[in-house]
Amino acid sequence: MQNIIYTDAGYCWTKQKKERKTGIIAYKINYGKVQMFEWSIKEIPGLQQYSNLFEFLAATFALIEAKRRGLRNVCLITDSRTCYYWLLRKKNNLRKFSEQHFKFKELADAIKIQNLAIEWRRREENLAGQSIQEKYGL
Repeated sequence: MQNIIYTDAGYCWTKQKKERKTGIIAYKINYGKVQMFEWSIKEIPGLQQYSNLFEFLAATFALIEAKRRGLRNVCLITDSRTCYYWLLRKKNNLRKFSEQHFKFKELADAIKIQNLAIEWRRREENLAGQSIQEKYGL
């Protein structure tokens, strides 16, 4: 059986403080409830586009949870093309970036889930994205 994980994030740049950036993280694993919460990070010097970063964080949280549950044969679905390519390439600089800024050392192991597939779909087909749209209008 394939395990399906939907991931998405929301970020509204007009409602941010200078020193902290807050986004909405959402993921849904199989038929479970959508997990949705706010996550704040320190401002990263030079970074202007935070929405893709929060998309990456949503995928990171979901993969860490999938690894914790011992899931295999996982298909992670994102509506962010940037996040899709970052995960598909499994860039080393992303692992270093996540460890430096978010202390997600588990990402290195989580991204090695046995039979992990990454898919891009439109937001209309993303159950996590639909939940963010309904609750926050993002």
